[in-house]
Amino acid sequence: MSNSSEILAILEYMEKEKQISRQEMIESISSAIKNAAAKGSQTGYNLKIDINPRTGALKAWALLTVTDSVADPATQIHIDKARLYKPDPQIGDVIEREMDLSNLGRIAAKNVYQSIIQKVRVIEKDRVYDEYKNSVGDIVSGIVRRREKGTVIVDIGKTEALLPKRESIMGEDYAPGERIRCLLLEIDNTPRGPEVILSRASYKFVRKLFELEVAEISDGSVKIEAMAREPGYRTKIAVSSSDPRIDPVGACVGAGGSRVKSIVRELGGEKIDVIKYSPDPKTLLEECIKPAVAKNVHIDAAEKKITFEVSEADLSIVIGKRGSNAKLTSRLLGWKLDIAKEMSGEIGIEQKVAQAAGSFVPPEATARSVVACPDFRRWAAECAAESITLVKQEPGVLPLTPQKYPRVLFVPLENRQDGASVFQNDDSQNLRLQHALEAEGFSVTVFQPPAGFEGMMTPVREMTERYDLILYAASLATRSNQTVVRITWQNPMGVNVPVYTHTIPTVFISLENPYHLIDVPLVRTYINCYAGNETVIRALMDKLTGRAPFVGVSPVDPFCGRWEAKL
Repeated sequence: MSNSSEILAILEYMEKEKQISRQEMIESISSAIKNAAAKGSQTGYNLKIDINPRTGALKAWALLTVTDSVADPATQIHIDKARLYKPDPQIGDVIEREMDLSNLGRIAAKNVYQSIIQKVRVIEKDRVYDEYKNSVGDIVSGIVRRREKGTVIVDIGKTEALLPKRESIMGEDYAPGERIRCLLLEIDNTPRGPEVILSRASYKFVRKLFELEVAEISDGSVKIEAMAREPGYRTKIAVSSSDPRIDPVGACVGAGGSRVKSIVRELGGEKIDVIKYSPDPKTLLEECIKPAVAKNVHIDAAEKKITFEVSEADLSIVIGKRGSNAKLTSRLLGWKLDIAKEMSGEIGIEQKVAQAAGSFVPPEATARSVVACPDFRRWAAECAAESITLVKQEPGVLPLTPQKYPRVLFVPLENRQDGASVFQNDDSQNLRLQHALEAEGFSVTVFQPPAGFEGMMTPVREMTERYDLILYAASLATRSNQTVVRITWQNPMGVNVPVYTHTIPTVFISLENPYHLIDVPLVRTYINCYAGNETVIRALMDKLTGRAPFVGVSPVDPFCGRWEAKL
């Protein structure tokens, strides 16, 4: 390091490539040399280092205190020897004796280089933080460099930022050399220094895109009141205007949809619903679910819950694909939604015949007026809440949340005319449970066995990579001549249960028959519901997600007298 050309080269490189001033580097090099010397042959010396910023010339002196009795040669010098360096030294004077640093040794020289590199990294990290700390929440543009364990490394100019998998839009693939725009989400201070974290999945990214694209939002005449987003699928945004002359929805959509189309292209085709905001939750709900029409809307302000009905034709619109529309509507409003299918008031031919024959069977309209009344519904909800039984559970599996188990493999079992168990049909209790899971935000995959599938198993590794939870739902009612309806596991998954349940969290829910535990003794989390109507499903979801406790007590031996079921 005593070579002036080496030092000059370091100073020039750092100044040009790293934008680190010569003075900063001189201080770093001087400190590194002092530390290395203290560990080498100059142990104990108090050194003075001088580096010429123009030439890189290095000089070092040992600072020695003049004394008449030397106790420490590294810090003291006898007054007689001091006269060699100063004409008339006095006790207490400090003598500068030039040192030769060439004998520091190879190890010490290596330590110098390592110290300099470490110091440079500290300076660079501090500069990264100072450079980007005021840009948090802004959109930055960068070039994709590489991918490391699912994290995309993006060059944003002064540093390489991280786009974690959780902050990426599902389905997007980023090739090296590709230019992308992201939200600068945060600067994470780690032991290795500040890390710049990017996001394309945050709702704030969409908000910022609207601010950049829509001039009315930038100048404050249009305000984004609320947002909800499911990255890659759909975003709902509610807007208002302080200027009555401005249509907030039209301003965001743009002429011919130009503004919103630009944002949709940036998001890879993600759907965007722009909604006119209203402080009235009922009005805002109606705007959110258009073109569907909400009927019999009931608002429970204390519970922040909206209960409403829609026609059968509108039900799929309100729920949406994977439950996304219902979930986003709930988030946007900040209210829990209870969606029910509207009951038809028409009386069928059977009821009309029964009435004409003087039957005691009441007209359907009369029956529905009783069954659908508030008291009846409240009683049904109470019964459902008190009856659902958690027979056994694996510690840590419950509660179920989309954050904990985003990907669910749903295995529904139902009755067939011959009594055998098969997979769900189009109108089933299991289908209600599936829709309820999707409305909560779970990504649900319904198991579909291939044709001719018999006794074969999907590799466990493939299952663990694809799914976070397996949920079985048995809707197998007891026939009049049977005490127990057994599950027929021929096709597809009975043989797999003991394998998967040891690697993937598994929940078994019996919607009809409380005796099915005998069929799946190795399932560690087992729930009896005794029914699968809409009221029970709603109560079940409250308990599965942890919003309500399990309080039911089984009226029968849930283990059917089989000791292995208790394992």
